[in-house]
Amino acid sequence: MQGALCQKFVDCCDTILPFFDHLGPVFYVARGEFQQKLESLKTQSLEKPLLVDIVEADRRANRATVKNSATRNLHRLSAAILFVKLLFERLLSSAQAAAAEAAAAAAAEKGVGAGAGATAAGSAADAAAAAAVVAESHTTLREAASCAYETALAPFHTGIVKVGFVFRGLQQQGGVVRAGMLTLPSKEHFIASIGESEETAAERARDVVAACEEVHSSVSRLFDGIAMPASSVWLWPR
Repeated sequence: MQGALCQKFVDCCDTILPFFDHLGPVFYVARGEFQQKLESLKTQSLEKPLLVDIVEADRRANRATVKNSATRNLHRLSAAILFVKLLFERLLSSAQAAAAEAAAAAAAEKGVGAGAGATAAGSAADAAAAAAVVAESHTTLREAASCAYETALAPFHTGIVKVGFVFRGLQQQGGVVRAGMLTLPSKEHFIASIGESEETAAERARDVVAACEEVHSSVSRLFDGIAMPASSVWLWPR
């Protein structure tokens, strides 16, 4: 990706960013912010077709970390791609856990399960594993998005976004975005809104995760040695 055309990264973003449209009001704002950054990269690509050329030009001009520079915009878009990757990874894991839970239930009905001679320790371990599968299978879209947000986007938030907010019963550092997570649709509604069904969503999720992983892992290397600052604005990282 480092030696590839900037246009390839732009095309990836054009595919990934529309997912934000299906995540509720708080992410509509994110979509608009990221789209503006993408438009700036499209302009840059006319003069500098390689991503590495864009970053190196900003390094030489000492503006790589400046708000709305091409490199900082590229960095924020890369974070958006990471967010989508983590979101779909969690949803895919949930779907796989749900399938495992269903298979275990079917096996139990047929009398296939722990043998009569199972030890107490083994039974306890089996019960713990089963409980973990059940918990994962019931992961909500809000939980998946919250985890993805904390890793990919929260590190670049400051100000009011970081004021105290009680979320999911725990006192955490939170604020506008985390509060907005409460408005996310159900997992089922999200899947339907992107044109998928429970049967087809897993394959789509695997494709999205693979594409995001390839792009993010390659592009992130371009920022080696650059300490990107947190946003100076109150909502989405700029």
